[in-house]
Amino acid sequence: MKAKTLISIIAFVTAFSISVGIASLLQPQREEHSCFWALGRNKVEETFENPEVAAKITALLEEDIANGNLRDTKLQQLINDAVEPSEYESQKAIITREYWQVSSTIETENLPDDFVRAWQKHMQAWEKYADFLEDSTRADYKHCGERKYHKKISDTWYEVLRIAKQYGAEIPEGAY
Repeated sequence: MKAKTLISIIAFVTAFSISVGIASLLQPQREEHSCFWALGRNKVEETFENPEVAAKITALLEEDIANGNLRDTKLQQLINDAVEPSEYESQKAIITREYWQVSSTIETENLPDDFVRAWQKHMQAWEKYADFLEDSTRADYKHCGERKYHKKISDTWYEVLRIAKQYGAEIPEGAY
């Protein structure tokens, strides 16, 4: 009985090894520099490394991050000044709208269409958040509702960064 089990195991391992070897020979080979495996996805995504496009995308990201840092500095100043909560909420809406207005006008001409679409979706998420802040009057309701806007902003930002990487852009410090 032991010999029969041992022979079955050996036969299985041999058949499995042969099938793996044959399968690997039949799969098309991917070039290292043109594709990467997208973690968590069932597809291979192409990369399009073009130094000029990469530099333009990096510049856009840097400009947006600088705008975001200015926004955050203004909000922090309100906290440091210990403004009343209602005044903070009012100013937060104004500061968020200003950020959106400046960042949404960053030049996207001659950038790849998929990157521009992702950028526009990200800016739309910020615009909707600014609208929400301006329209909300009750602070307790506002804090609960803000979560969905923050998630949409984060999701669209990570999509912008994912596509930027495909084009070889450097992701600036402060992007995450």
